[in-house]
Amino acid sequence: MSDHLSLALLCQQSYQITDKDPRYHCIAGVVFMVVQDVIVFRGSATESDWLKDFEAFPISDSLLGKIERGFSQGMKEVFLWLSKNGPHNPIITGHSLGGAHAVILAGYYKAMHVAFAELVTFGCPRPGYATLRNLLKGSNMIAYRNGADIVPTVPGAFLWWAYRSYTDWTRIGKSDDPLLAHLIANYITALRQSSGQSNA
Repeated sequence: MSDHLSLALLCQQSYQITDKDPRYHCIAGVVFMVVQDVIVFRGSATESDWLKDFEAFPISDSLLGKIERGFSQGMKEVFLWLSKNGPHNPIITGHSLGGAHAVILAGYYKAMHVAFAELVTFGCPRPGYATLRNLLKGSNMIAYRNGADIVPTVPGAFLWWAYRSYTDWTRIGKSDDPLLAHLIANYITALRQSSGQSNA
């Protein structure tokens, strides 16, 4: 099992990464880092990222079933590139939008029988329906939700909009502010507190 605090710190780093960094990759508008055997998807950092967050209308994917349109944009291209050029049996991680990208990539890996070691997300919204959740069953994965973070509960699951979390949440932290709880810095604090580490 990977060190999940270290993964959260990599997620935090991904928000500051630039194209001058050799770990940086941008394919079809999706930004991610490759750090040894870890694929780290960046969360929302630009206007186009935020627009993707609100494209909650579902589309049908031949491999993953119904998935959120905005989150899925560019992910087939990312999968094709990483399946040829990425690390073997990677750990896949991300925060917020990056978490949704991580889940969709893991879904493609699973559907195409490409091995991945672990899927770890922080404050991940719901990227798909029951088909994606069922596809990922049995994988080594964890979805962290910090306190009252509202993002893991969206898009909603009602009527025919049956969005589902890809796995049950692992709850950390005690923040009752649904927006502040979502910040990656506060996920890091909660993980440190749960492991008995200081913030130093």
